[in-house]
Amino acid sequence: MNAGRGPAGSLTGRAVELLKRADLVLHDSQVAPEALDVIPASTAVHQAGAPNGQKDAAQEAINKKMIEAARHGQTVIFLKSEAASVLDNVQAEIETLREAHIEFEIVPAVSAARA
Repeated sequence: MNAGRGPAGSLTGRAVELLKRADLVLHDSQVAPEALDVIPASTAVHQAGAPNGQKDAAQEAINKKMIEAARHGQTVIFLKSEAASVLDNVQAEIETLREAHIEFEIVPAVSAARA
């Protein structure tokens, strides 16, 4: 799910609806804190990313966490900023979820042109 470049106002109605129902929300470090405010306190929220340039190891851990949670019946959201470095991994994540036969939905943010 794309959080856009700014506060929660960049989230679509669909994004807010899904965030309120999620069991687990992963997010990158560039997501605005205001975008996280719509998530209920009962939802597990974790920052996901690559510390000290360990991109491959971090991505593998993120993929594993998403798949394990989904296989346990949890609704999982990976909330991403629009930073190019963050969006680079989207295709790999899609492929990983498809290979694991995990259903997913891509939810865009409100574009800057419409905001």
